[in-house]
Amino acid sequence: GDVFNFFVMLEVLSISAYALVAFYRDNPRAIEASIRYSIVGMVATSLYLLSAFVVYGSFGTLNMADVALKARSPSALAQYSGGVFGDVVLSSVLALALSMWTFTFKAAIFPNHFWLPDANPEAPTPISALFVAVIDLIGAYGAIRFLYTIFGAGSVVEPLRFDIMLVLHVLGALSALVGALLLVVQTDVKKFIAYSTISHMGLAFMAFTLGTERGVTAAVVQLVSNSLSEALLFYSAGIAIVASGRAVEGLGALRRYKLASAAFVVGLLNLFGIVPIFIGFWSKVLMFIAMVEVGYLASIVVLIASTGISGIGYVRLIRYLARSGGVVREDERLRDLRVPYVVISAVLLALVLLGVLFIYLPEFRSLLEAVGAEVLEYSRYVEAVLDGAFK
Repeated sequence: GDVFNFFVMLEVLSISAYALVAFYRDNPRAIEASIRYSIVGMVATSLYLLSAFVVYGSFGTLNMADVALKARSPSALAQYSGGVFGDVVLSSVLALALSMWTFTFKAAIFPNHFWLPDANPEAPTPISALFVAVIDLIGAYGAIRFLYTIFGAGSVVEPLRFDIMLVLHVLGALSALVGALLLVVQTDVKKFIAYSTISHMGLAFMAFTLGTERGVTAAVVQLVSNSLSEALLFYSAGIAIVASGRAVEGLGALRRYKLASAAFVVGLLNLFGIVPIFIGFWSKVLMFIAMVEVGYLASIVVLIASTGISGIGYVRLIRYLARSGGVVREDERLRDLRVPYVVISAVLLALVLLGVLFIYLPEFRSLLEAVGAEVLEYSRYVEAVLDGAFK
C-alpha cells in the first residue's frame, strides 16, 4: 500500500461518483446534489492529500509499511527511504487527524453524513447501490488502515491514538442514533435506505474503534452485511420506483414481482438483525460481545437503541409492502427484468450463504476471527512488504 496511490484511487472514485450523481442531466435536483457533493468531496480529498504531504515530509516515504515501521521505530531505515525529519509525533497526529476527517466523510459518519441523503437518491438506482457497496466502505477501510496498520499500537501517537479512537467511537454512536431516528420519518424510499446506511456505518465505526480483535472482526462482518443488504434493497426498490415512484407508500407495487419483494424483506430483516440465519444477526452479536468485553455499557445501549428504532422503520416498510400497490405505471423497463433478477438473486444468495456458513462452519468463523488478528498484527504486513529492504 502507498499513501499517495491511495489518494489517487480515492480521487478517481470520487470524480466518478460526482459525475454519476448527475447522470440524469435533465433533473435539477440531481445537478444540484452533484455540485454540493463534489465541492465538499474535493475539500475532503484535499485534506487527505495534505496528510500525505505531511507523512512524506516527516517520514521520507509514502509506503504504508515503511511509515508503519518508522512510526514505531523512528531510527529504522529501509533501503529506499531515509530517516525521519522534524517532530514525528506532531506530524503523525496531524496526518492522522486530517485523514480521519476525509474517511468519516467518505463513510458518511456524523457530522460528515449530510451528503449521502442528498446525493444517493438522485443517482440511478444501480449507482445508489454502488455508493453503499463500495464508496462508503473506502472510508471505513482507510480509517482501519491508518488507525491499526500505520499508526497503530506502539506507534509514536499512542498517547493520543486512544483519544482519537474514542472521538470516532462517539461519532459512530451519534451516526447510529441519528441515522435510525431519521430513517423512521422518511417518505422517500431511497432516502430511507441512505439513512439506514448512515446508521449501520456508525455501528461499524463503533466496533472497530473498540481496539480489539473481536471489535475489528465485528466491524468487517457488519460492513459486508450492510453492503449486501443495502444493495439488495436498492435493486429491489428500484423496480418499485419504476412502477410507482419513490414514495414508501408505493412499495406495494413490488407484490407483483415475487423475487424482488422477497429480497426486499430479506434485506430489511438482515439489517434489523433479529433472524439468526442471516449474517446481520451475527454481526450485531459480535459487536455486543466486543462491547461487553471492553466494558462499554453506553455503547451497548446505543447498539440496542439504534437497532430498536431502525426496526420500527423496517417494519413500517414491510407493512407498506404488504398493502395493495395501487396504480402501476406502464414502463418498458418492467417488461424484461432478467438482468435485475440475476443481480438480486446473486446478492440474495450471498447474503443467505454467509449466514449459513457462519452458523454451521466453524472454519468460516475462525477465518473471520483471523481477520481481526491480522489487522492488529501490523508486523506481518511490514515484513511481507519490506522483507529484504532493510539497510
